[in-house]
Amino acid sequence: GLQYKQYASINGRDQWVNVNGAPKTATAVYDIRLQQIHGGLGVNYMIDKIGFTTSQQVNLNYAYHLAIAQGTLSLGISAGFSQYALKPYWTAPQTLLDSALPSAGRTNYINVNTGVMYKVNKLVMGVNVINIYNHCLSSPDVFNLRPHWMANASYLFSIGNNFEIKPQMLVMSDLINASLNLNCLAIYKKQYWIGTSYRTSDAISIMAGVDIKEKYRICYAYDHTINKLASVSQGSQEVGLAFLLK
Repeated sequence: GLQYKQYASINGRDQWVNVNGAPKTATAVYDIRLQQIHGGLGVNYMIDKIGFTTSQQVNLNYAYHLAIAQGTLSLGISAGFSQYALKPYWTAPQTLLDSALPSAGRTNYINVNTGVMYKVNKLVMGVNVINIYNHCLSSPDVFNLRPHWMANASYLFSIGNNFEIKPQMLVMSDLINASLNLNCLAIYKKQYWIGTSYRTSDAISIMAGVDIKEKYRICYAYDHTINKLASVSQGSQEVGLAFLLK
């Protein structure tokens, strides 16, 4: 509810095309600003398939908006239900099956996330953490779902009456590894935009989009892989549709 009175979007991503078992992700988001609660409410759903595993997650979100120094501080928290499933297809050996190989199954767990964002004039910046407490899932496989920290910032520069430039930054880390995303968008008449992005040790991207009647958004992005999968990957593609109400 910080950016728009109402916002809804669906997004699909096909990562590392031509790589067997590569990630495929779809998301759906809706949020609304409500003056009665001095903030916003939202819900989001994600499904992520990687190899033999499928993760699904649905979250309910709440943010309290506080006016500070000509800007708005948004304090948010969310909680939801997650499911992790494994459905392996093993090529059976001639001997007995290897007991070390995980079998099919699924596990459910509760996730909690929180974050803070500040918007003043043309500057937006925020910090958030997802999966606040460290889950240790033992079925159908054994792994730790660590907390992930994210920090983002963007600023909108006006160039004349029709053009705007919007640099963006996103840092993600689980406090062991980190990834940095640097974006730059060129916007024409607040309707058409094109941009480029660099994600450390992973990809260089181009993206484009159009806002129709200041209510509907269509966007597309293509990533050129620069990591060790570059010799087999045909890049990544992402398509998004959104409804915006200011």
